Amino acid sequence: MSAWKQVEDDQGRVYYYNPDTQETSWENPEALLASIWTTYTTEDGKEYYYNETTGETTWEKPAELEAPKEAAGAQGSELQDGAEPSGADKDEKTLDLDRKLALEPLLRSTLVNLAPADPAESRRSFQAMLEEGGVDSTWSFEKVIRTFIKNKTYWAVDDAVERRALYEDYLVNKLQRESSSKSGLIEEFKKNFLREIHRYLSEGKVTAHTRWVSAKRLLTKDQNPVFEHSILPDGELEKLYDECTDKIRSQQKQDLQKQKDQALGELEAYLLQITSGAGNEAQTWDQLYARLQTDARFKANRHFQVLTKLDILQLYATKIYPVLAGRLRAQLAGLEKKNLRSDRHARDAYKALLRTKPITANTQFKRVLPQLENEDAFIELCGRNGSTPLELFWDIVEDLRQLQKVKKDLIEHSLRAHIGLTPGSLDYEDTLATLAQFMSALGLVKDERLADVDLCSEKGKNELALIYETLNSELQAQKHAEQAVLARKTNTRVHALAEWICSHREAIDGSLLAWEKPAEKPCEASSSTNSEGGESTSAPAVICISDRDAEVKTGRVDPALWREKMAGVDVFDALRTTLDRHYTKTPEKAEQALLDALAQCLKEVAALLTNSLTRKRTAAAPSAQESKRARPEGEKKPVLMNY
Repeated sequence: MSAWKQVEDDQGRVYYYNPDTQETSWENPEALLASIWTTYTTEDGKEYYYNETTGETTWEKPAELEAPKEAAGAQGSELQDGAEPSGADKDEKTLDLDRKLALEPLLRSTLVNLAPADPAESRRSFQAMLEEGGVDSTWSFEKVIRTFIKNKTYWAVDDAVERRALYEDYLVNKLQRESSSKSGLIEEFKKNFLREIHRYLSEGKVTAHTRWVSAKRLLTKDQNPVFEHSILPDGELEKLYDECTDKIRSQQKQDLQKQKDQALGELEAYLLQITSGAGNEAQTWDQLYARLQTDARFKANRHFQVLTKLDILQLYATKIYPVLAGRLRAQLAGLEKKNLRSDRHARDAYKALLRTKPITANTQFKRVLPQLENEDAFIELCGRNGSTPLELFWDIVEDLRQLQKVKKDLIEHSLRAHIGLTPGSLDYEDTLATLAQFMSALGLVKDERLADVDLCSEKGKNELALIYETLNSELQAQKHAEQAVLARKTNTRVHALAEWICSHREAIDGSLLAWEKPAEKPCEASSSTNSEGGESTSAPAVICISDRDAEVKTGRVDPALWREKMAGVDVFDALRTTLDRHYTKTPEKAEQALLDALAQCLKEVAALLTNSLTRKRTAAAPSAQESKRARPEGEKKPVLMNY
């Protein structure tokens, strides 16, 4: 027999009561147990059963569906198998049923006028019905239909699609409420957990540097209720603990930095104060730090206790040292400025001293040094920065030289112009032959530019003497340069003439140059000299050619005869023209230069012939190589073999 009894409340609502367990339910648990299985029919007419809760499908009829039928069958068999009730019992049961029915109120049909006038109110009532029935996400819509199909609120919404939409909205809202409630619970737990961590920190059980493993062991040992009833996994607790300790460490670091900033500000002012006195600027870092370690004021200030040696060193490097260096630089700048002013005064005094000495454009320092070495202005300037006494002396000399050069160029130009315009006068070279001729020629020059030239006073004459020396030196240098150019050209022309003679030996006139081959005995000097040992005045120059070399024998070289016989030969004409142009004013020097050039030419001819003979000489035939002789074998010695 079923343990669940159907009972109605004061409002006529039916619910089920179990006398054994004292449980109540709005739904029949036995019917609900059977209703989780739904019967379906396939296309070929076979029935199968589907469990909406577990999703199980089976061809066999579940035991839950058999139980209600067996219970009903058992009750029927009891009535059939048992004794038929007597008439009195039937009457008593009939009277009891009548009395019960009479007491029940008359129920009207719920299928008429079920929908209320306001649709919004109907929807709110429908969702309220779902809330009261305990519908959650585990309920399917089919279960909702079976559960509330007899409830008039269910039929208040007459559209099935709308009922389904209201059901889904209800589940979504319920899920959101549950989620927010769970989030609030988690947040509340986090607050409690962090409160416990802060309590442990304040009590000194843990520090901001304690790891989670140690903190967890301590919480377990203390049987902390918040930790034991944690609703978060261990990984989340560790993350929460690490965030808390990180925040505390960061705050501690900020607090410590604030204290250090305050202490560094006070220490900076104190260090600037103790290093500002005379003699304190030269203190090194080690000396300053050692002084702080014994300083009573430094020890008494509790703010300085948070500073490390590195903090003080950084303060010294960034704040104190630049100030000390700036002070020293300012002092050095003042001293340098003072020294520069003193150096300038010393130079001015030395320049004034030099102006009192007889210095000209050609004066050398060693000439005036004896007059300067005992002067205070000279001694004061020695060893100072800037220009030395020698440099200042050369500055004055250079200025005088520049002024003298201007006058020299003016005098030279005027003198050359006067010589060119005055026929029969001495040339420029003869004018500079002596100082007297130079002064005389200069007095004859009529040039307005020389009006300021002093020719009478002693100072003017001395200045003109210097100009004369300069002009004469430049003239001699020019003559030396021209002579060097002439020597290079002469050597080139002589070499070309020697090569021409070597290649045209047969064309050379015998009166100019003769060629001999040595007899059995070498040519004797007597063949080309007179009885007194002097050169023959009639014999030409002779070049003796042997198989190995060529040699110039003593002979006469007549420049006039060479001019006559070699006229028309280009290389000779080039040599002659070069010498004649250079010695235009002194023809006798031109003849002597030609004589020297011809003598050099004959020597080069002999050298060229010697070189040609050396190249043509054949090498001696190699001697027959002796046949190799066999090396005599020595005495053979026995060989010891170690087996």
